[in-house]
Amino acid sequence: MKRKKIALLLAQADENTQRKYTEGFLREAFARNYDVCIFSMFLKYQESTMREVGESNIYNLIQYDRFDAVVVMKDTIQTPGVAECIEEHIKESFKGPVIVIDDESKYFRSIMMDHYTPIYRMVEHLIKEHGYKDIAFLNGRKNHIHSRQRLAGYVDSMTDHGLTVDENRIYDGTYWYNSGDDMVHELLKNRENLPDAIVCANDCMAIGIASLLSANGIRIPEDIAVVGYDSTEDGRKSPVPLTSAVIPAYECGEYTAELIDAIINGDPEPEFHVCAKPFISRSCGCEINRDFMVDVRRKVWDTDISSAGVNSCFNHMTEELISRDDYRDFFNVIFQYVYQIRDFDSFSMCLNSYWTDFETVTGDKALRYGYTKYMNRIIKCGADRFVGNSISFDEKFGTASMIPELDQERDKPAAFIFTPLYFNDRTFGYSVISYGNKARVYGSSYRVWMKNVMMCMEAFYRQASYIQRLGRYEAEQIRDALTGLYNYRGFLNQGAHVVKRAVYERKSIAITAVDISGLKKVNAIYGRKEGDEAIVTVSRVINDAVGARALCTRMCNDEFLVCSAIDSDKEYDHNIEKSISKGMDFLNKHSGKDYELSVFMYTKTAMVTEKAGFDHLVNDTVNEKNNQKQKLADRLKAEAGLTDEAIRNDRLVAEILDNNNMAYRFQPIVSAETGDIYAYEALMYVKGEVKLPPLAILESADRLGRLYDVERLTFFNILDYLDENLEQFGDAKIFVNSISGCQLEDEDREKLEQRLSKYEGRIVVELTEETEINDAELDSLKERYKRMNIDTAIDDYGAGYSNINNLLRYMPKYVKIDRMLMADIQDELQKRHFVKDIIEFAHDNDILALAEGVETVDELKEVIHLGADLIQGYYTCKPSTTIVKAIDSRITKEIIQFGQGTIGKFKKKIYDVSDENVFSLIKLAINKYSDIVCGGADCDSRKIEILGSSGFKSNIVVKLKEGSCLTLVLNNASLAGEKGQACIDIGENSDVRLLLVGDNELRSGGICVPESSRLTIEGDGSLSINIDAGKYYGIGNSIDKHHGDIIFNQDGAIKCSANGMKGVCIGSGLGGNIRINRGSYDIEMRGQDGVAIGAIEGESDLRIEYCDLDIFFGVAGGTVIGSIANDAHIRMENDSVRIVTGGVSMTGIGTCSGSRAYVSMRNMSASIDMRSTEGCAIGGMRADTQVLIEYASVTIMAEGKSCFGLGNAIKTAYIQSSNSDLKVDVVNNTGMDVGAREEDIHILNGRAQFIVNDTEIKRQINAAEL
Repeated sequence: MKRKKIALLLAQADENTQRKYTEGFLREAFARNYDVCIFSMFLKYQESTMREVGESNIYNLIQYDRFDAVVVMKDTIQTPGVAECIEEHIKESFKGPVIVIDDESKYFRSIMMDHYTPIYRMVEHLIKEHGYKDIAFLNGRKNHIHSRQRLAGYVDSMTDHGLTVDENRIYDGTYWYNSGDDMVHELLKNRENLPDAIVCANDCMAIGIASLLSANGIRIPEDIAVVGYDSTEDGRKSPVPLTSAVIPAYECGEYTAELIDAIINGDPEPEFHVCAKPFISRSCGCEINRDFMVDVRRKVWDTDISSAGVNSCFNHMTEELISRDDYRDFFNVIFQYVYQIRDFDSFSMCLNSYWTDFETVTGDKALRYGYTKYMNRIIKCGADRFVGNSISFDEKFGTASMIPELDQERDKPAAFIFTPLYFNDRTFGYSVISYGNKARVYGSSYRVWMKNVMMCMEAFYRQASYIQRLGRYEAEQIRDALTGLYNYRGFLNQGAHVVKRAVYERKSIAITAVDISGLKKVNAIYGRKEGDEAIVTVSRVINDAVGARALCTRMCNDEFLVCSAIDSDKEYDHNIEKSISKGMDFLNKHSGKDYELSVFMYTKTAMVTEKAGFDHLVNDTVNEKNNQKQKLADRLKAEAGLTDEAIRNDRLVAEILDNNNMAYRFQPIVSAETGDIYAYEALMYVKGEVKLPPLAILESADRLGRLYDVERLTFFNILDYLDENLEQFGDAKIFVNSISGCQLEDEDREKLEQRLSKYEGRIVVELTEETEINDAELDSLKERYKRMNIDTAIDDYGAGYSNINNLLRYMPKYVKIDRMLMADIQDELQKRHFVKDIIEFAHDNDILALAEGVETVDELKEVIHLGADLIQGYYTCKPSTTIVKAIDSRITKEIIQFGQGTIGKFKKKIYDVSDENVFSLIKLAINKYSDIVCGGADCDSRKIEILGSSGFKSNIVVKLKEGSCLTLVLNNASLAGEKGQACIDIGENSDVRLLLVGDNELRSGGICVPESSRLTIEGDGSLSINIDAGKYYGIGNSIDKHHGDIIFNQDGAIKCSANGMKGVCIGSGLGGNIRINRGSYDIEMRGQDGVAIGAIEGESDLRIEYCDLDIFFGVAGGTVIGSIANDAHIRMENDSVRIVTGGVSMTGIGTCSGSRAYVSMRNMSASIDMRSTEGCAIGGMRADTQVLIEYASVTIMAEGKSCFGLGNAIKTAYIQSSNSDLKVDVVNNTGMDVGAREEDIHILNGRAQFIVNDTEIKRQINAAEL
């Protein structure tokens, strides 16, 4: 016979009264063969609203229909509103007997403990035994039912013994230690008139009263007697043991179990009789009652400190947990420390199913009320410390069972105690501890241990969530936008892995620095677009040449690095450089260009064991490459001879330097925030009639070997000017150009340092990267400037030899972005990306970004929007021999205006269409409209055209009213609204035909098709949808809704590019009807979770015919075509499909966690390249799966720990390939290529090849009728 179960709901089970009640209840329930489930908060009430939510959630776990009776210790559950909600829930969902203990209930029967008689007898004892007459009373919370009983006992006992009750001697408390402080302070105001005795409504308050009286010199009991009620262990162990009365909690627990058994079995109900025994001791003036002496001796020799318990000096669980950064290690530490809460019969730690999604655990998506449908039991321990204990990251059970052991057959009844796992209002899960059939509850050690575990879980999850977000952010930042190679950040990240592997394999690291020769000439003659194409072409040559052997990166404009682990320098130099040269030769022969490209290469190798050594090797390689290249250029230049102009310039420069004919103009550098002058740059010019630009002076000085003279004169001339005119500069800094490789020496250096010290904090020295300097010289230079409090700036960054590595070497205060990058920056996307990267990198390293060479208002606006800190250029102010105090006020206003960003960009201005049929986006934009509203029930079959213009991007969206039945024509239209806003929002109950003409784009969001509407797309134009939002959709509806009918009949191309946390490109969260009848589709997705075509939570019924699909699916988890969480029914015919994925958990075509997957592929070709930790290319992970392939060519490449090609993970699928060419090539840890039993894999005619981990699996091909 199945054992009956009772649910006991209470709070703070280890507190004295609850503990005694539960022990009595369990003893009697076990005797009558009942299982008991105890649901307890750790505390009766909490100190914050958030913790109230988190802790009380344990009561939402209870499945009342699984119990035969429910007991609620209502008065212990003092979290506001929780006890009342429990009563309401029980009333609605439970039909069995319900008993409420020690409190009133408007729905259920109550059992009240007698709190009247013990107080009556305490007062009577004070009167009869000691003759006290002036007796004060400290009650509990006013109007609480227990307080009313205890007050009545005091009043009646005083009255019955002929004593007058003085209202001034009655005080209200809160049942806590300090709640009698006000009473004591009031009594002490009149020490000559203290009461004879004080009766307290519980021992906590009596201890608090006695403590405060003693601190004020009042002796207990000589000066005043103090008695309590509930006879706690703390009261008995007090310095003066408290006289008190025992609450009959144990007896009440026994009686409750007897009563429930009688009600369930229809027996006569027992009566509740109990006589609470008083504990008479010294606090009232009596001698200690030896019969009630508390035995404080330990039962074992071990102490709390010497034992291996929670209070041990050697308890390092918290430190161990905080130091863990892997969830497996973290929970393994908890598992190892479970011994501290023994002895139990069993212990389990159960977590919500999203327990490994760290961002969900710590974010807004974490559950506050209730638990996930399934729980993961991470830790499971039995009674034996060495047997039957396990830690598992895969065990799951349905939450409805609460704990699987509850339904298992057992010889004896047992109790299971459920306590919450939470932090603030977020629920991690719950723990379950059982002491078998022992009538006991957990103690304070368990509560402390669990609190430590929960705090450490929160700390771990916060850190893991941060690392997870940081990792995702870094993953998005490690690729070069132009070439697709790693950028420098990615190179350093991946290089660390190469070094680690090389150390293990005892190999050297080789760095090859490569840069393109003549790229500036290509840019000058053919334009920057052609130059970018040249960079991409060379990057492919390098990448193809090194293949998988090496790591490639684009350092900056025309510079690349190749890194590899090698066995010998000779072998590497020969292979890599020869392969790149061979590739360049082939490129120049077959490119069809009017120019040829060449590269300069230099390779350096070293044994590297750590990051610092790797960085040093990279620095040395790049520097040496630059030096070698410069030497080559110098040699070629010398060989070519000098022009007449160069000879003339050399003569003039010699005269200029000999006579110190250099002078300086000062150009303001202004704040990009306020327009105020921040600094001035001293710009060299020649006095007199000679007109030589600074660059020509430096070139001649270099040839003459007189760069040192230029450096010396520059510094001392400017310092002379400052000595005479310093007040003209106000607080502004002065930027001085320096030549890195020509530092002053000996007496010149000492003199310069002495003079610079006068301008500490005012001078900024500009250094130029193109003048190379070795690490030792650079370190010395930086140390000198640091000692003098002189800041440095890198000049002309972004041109020539600029690279991030050099920026980190110099670590300047300022980086001056080269003027070449400023020219028409507003019109060149590549420049904007490059400059934005520079600024962001600078800010990440506490470097101020200065945009120099700003010459137009458009350039000014763009660099401010990109985040530049400082501006310099002819537009803001030209250089002047006199010191300009402020720039033009008009330009100052522009700077302030541009600095306000895009505030007001999307201020709503609605154009409500009346009779017009054609609308010009340009005209509407000129008039500042943001929304076009048209359609409605009165516009039946109307044709409305939105007319754009090639290259014009409007910030306008289209909204169609409810009941619209019309044709909407997009003609070269570019629409956008606020981030994530639908660009075309179709109203309910509408039937819309979307006709595409020309090239159209939706830049902020897609097309909303509500469940009650239909959208048909036609035309030979194209549509591009770009989305960057947290939750998103392309064509369909949001992730929490169904979408209407979506029919694709267009001949043109549809492209959807999405980047966000969760979304779908074509479809919605809950699904709907999708029919793709023709057209081409290019879909690119990046983010956390998503679906390319189909549904997230809902069923997916798809028919895809006569189309080309090209999908890149770069999300962590999801389904490319089909559904994530529900059934998928997919029919594909006459299609060409290419899918590339990279993530953690996904399905290509089918479903991730639905229960059924049907996929039919006929007369088509499909290529699926899947990279995922776990995944299925075609089918369902654990679904009832059927895959039919007929007259098709299907190639599947799958790589990942648990990744496979066809079927399902539980190998119950049915697979049939007939008259087809099927190839499945997988690399995984499971050795499974097809998730089906061999007898359920049917290959009829055609060809088939199956490869697992480079080993071919032979399967029989059977003949069948064609």
